[in-house]
Amino acid sequence: MTNQQSSAAVHHAIVKSIFSGDTLVIKQVTRSPANETEQRISLNYITAPKLARPPTDNGSVGSSADEPYAFETREFLRKKLVGREICYTVDFQIPQSNRSMCTVYLGKDKETGENIIESLLSEGLVDLRQQTGQRAADPKYQRLVIIDEQAKANKRGRYSDHVADAHVRNIKWTLDNPKQFVDELKSQPPMDAIVEFVRDGNTVRCLLMPSYHLVTVQLTGIKCPMLRREGSSNENNEPFAEEAKQFVDTRLLQRQVKVILDGVNNQNLVGTLLHPNGNIALHLLKDGLAKCVDWSLTLLQPGWREKYRATEKYAKDSRLRIWKNYVPQTGYGDNENNSSNDMGATASNGKSNDPSLKGYQAKVLEVMNGDALTIRDLRDNKIRKVYLSSVRAPRAADLQQKNDENNPSGTRQQIKRPLYEIPYLFEARELLRKRLVGKVVRVVTDYVQPASDDYPEKICCTVYAGNVNLGEALISKGLAKAVRHRQDDEKRSSHYDDLLTAEQQAEKRGVGIFSNGGGLQRIVDMTGESNKERAKGLLSVLQRNGRMEGVVEFVASGSRFRVHLLKDNWIISFLLSSINCPRAERRVPVAGNPQQTKVEAGEPFGAEALTYSKEHFLQR
Repeated sequence: MTNQQSSAAVHHAIVKSIFSGDTLVIKQVTRSPANETEQRISLNYITAPKLARPPTDNGSVGSSADEPYAFETREFLRKKLVGREICYTVDFQIPQSNRSMCTVYLGKDKETGENIIESLLSEGLVDLRQQTGQRAADPKYQRLVIIDEQAKANKRGRYSDHVADAHVRNIKWTLDNPKQFVDELKSQPPMDAIVEFVRDGNTVRCLLMPSYHLVTVQLTGIKCPMLRREGSSNENNEPFAEEAKQFVDTRLLQRQVKVILDGVNNQNLVGTLLHPNGNIALHLLKDGLAKCVDWSLTLLQPGWREKYRATEKYAKDSRLRIWKNYVPQTGYGDNENNSSNDMGATASNGKSNDPSLKGYQAKVLEVMNGDALTIRDLRDNKIRKVYLSSVRAPRAADLQQKNDENNPSGTRQQIKRPLYEIPYLFEARELLRKRLVGKVVRVVTDYVQPASDDYPEKICCTVYAGNVNLGEALISKGLAKAVRHRQDDEKRSSHYDDLLTAEQQAEKRGVGIFSNGGGLQRIVDMTGESNKERAKGLLSVLQRNGRMEGVVEFVASGSRFRVHLLKDNWIISFLLSSINCPRAERRVPVAGNPQQTKVEAGEPFGAEALTYSKEHFLQR
């Protein structure tokens, strides 16, 4: 080994991290292209105990254990130096390994700064390497010998009477069951942790204290631009990915933080990191280096979601970094008393401060398919069809997909009466019918879904009965799901996070569509020509029953209805006795070709009679 004497010039740097008890990772104070990269320097004269070596990915080399006092030595330096300015002199360099052997002082002046080598020796944490020849006579070395002898006499650190094994960190490299680990700790207060590695802006490696579990933690509720995967030649970093990593690196690497574990994603823990200066995720959002992620926002502790959305909105409005080309989607302008603050809450998908200030009054005339309503707008008395924002009631496609999974080779079942044959669709319709039909509700228009292909334009709203969000009520009972929007799609419910949370809780409870039950409504249809004789045979039974409860499912004319008898689940045609209302316009089969239909003109006042009966009897 060749030693090359170097100049005694004083250099200044910031300590980025502690590699081991005698090696520092530093960055120069003055940044320039020449010294942009970090470098390692080693402390001269001493040797520190070695830290444990992690197992390799392929398992060819097993892990090792800490030497006694190795972690305590690392921690001594970490607490004293990380993030702080030092000055150092390069005593000599080893060309073969490109190692710089240095004397390091805490602070800007080596005359007044704390000598780190002397501090380590005085604590009894490191070995003093024996020097020979000219080096042994060096006054600096002679001073270190005296300090080391004092540490021995005072039984400091490694020279104490403590059992050496008591000073070995029992590090756990993996978690056997991450979900169980998180569940056990969810009710506990935030844990202490040290950030050991920053993979990217929203993923870090933490050492949990005092259990010494080394775990990967993804930040809950946000996503930063992605770095190129290691070893990939055909990928590029996303814009601002490196800046997001450096942002976290500078503030968290080897800093002590508080960790709140919120959940698990692909064996990685999902959590919130609390630095003494605040929640790092909020700082990333505020600087435009991250965006909110719907699926993990629902995992956040109460109160955080609204802060995340509001902070993201601030970065969007300020066009910071990833939002530099952001163009806000225009809101829908038919909500009364819509102040600028209310519109901001809608755009950010968070809660408005006072939801009673928004929307308009409407009377519900009919509930359709569990997630759509026919309403009469009380402002202009017009009838409109609106859909619950970001809510998806059970569909025929869901039933067909389930049947295909259970019987891939079977023929698809033809659904004739979706309301009764699709699991839980009838229950969804009934929940809304009982609460809403004939009642006045508050409607807040969130967005309009343009017409596309065979689908008409849809006005999507949040509907309130009192202060109850009906979409959230449906989802919380497992009678609907939240629509999964694209991450950049702002056309969504103004309370989208609440819908996701309600769905998550319903799935956890296993209710409705998340249960193993059937959810089907068995009915007996007595309508139509094919059931005429059967209906006549039941007439005497119905007459003996006297008064029965039923729901008007369809109004054919002012005096002709289709009624669902609730007790026996019978569907019957029902005509009002003693009266006959004029017939409204209707479609009838073409003679000789029942596949085609034609419009048959209505009789005078037929439309008015039909409208009257619909408004007063339909779904009552």
